[in-house]
Amino acid sequence: MRRETPQRVAHLHSLTRSPTARMLPFGADWITLLSANEGGPVAESKVRKKAKAKQQHKKSVEGTEQRSKTKRLADAPRPWVPWVFIPVFLLGVLWLVVWNLAGTQIPPMAVIGNWNVGIGLALIVAGFSLMTLWK
Repeated sequence: MRRETPQRVAHLHSLTRSPTARMLPFGADWITLLSANEGGPVAESKVRKKAKAKQQHKKSVEGTEQRSKTKRLADAPRPWVPWVFIPVFLLGVLWLVVWNLAGTQIPPMAVIGNWNVGIGLALIVAGFSLMTLWK
């Protein structure tokens, strides 16, 4: 094994402190990995013409299938969505406003207590979630 220069050792130690050092296989360290690859990058083997054409054809077929599936799903009209998410969202806001103004005077809200905040926020989140279905 060759003798490491101080600059190279300092560089290798700086690499071990990087976030990518955690991605090394168990028991491996940067010095052995870099020393093993001193010859430079490994050449990639050539792909045969038939295999390359087959790969390209497979990708194009998969792409066509994916586009047709996406188009089929995208074309589905959903006119009911705004009629549902707006009332659900407004009900959540209204729930929070009523609870803040008169929550202790309304018996069911007084029994629930601070869970009224969770109910109101859940309705608002449900409204926003339904909003994502709108096309």
